[in-house]
Amino acid sequence: MTADPDRGCRLCGAEWGDYRANVQGEELRFCCDACASFYRLAVEELCRRTGWPRVDRLFLESVRGTEGDGWARHGEELRELHVRGTPDGEVLEELTIRPRTRGGAP
Repeated sequence: MTADPDRGCRLCGAEWGDYRANVQGEELRFCCDACASFYRLAVEELCRRTGWPRVDRLFLESVRGTEGDGWARHGEELRELHVRGTPDGEVLEELTIRPRTRGGAP
């Protein structure tokens, strides 16, 4: 697993697979179509709830099946989040957003 979006999945960091998808007008690398769909849904919902015009980076640091904890960034603004969805990545069942409490920016 890696947090480097050039080496691994943009969502979960897995280094296997090479699925590409357009999100926010940019072609991004994912391990699979489920991560790409889930990422797109999470970005859309984050923008809707935060008022951000775009999400510069979203990453799940801890993934457990179909849910995980991570962070999102727009400019200097950071948010911690908890997400849960369906295994196919088509439905975002839960998204909890809170101000980042850990030190330092990712």
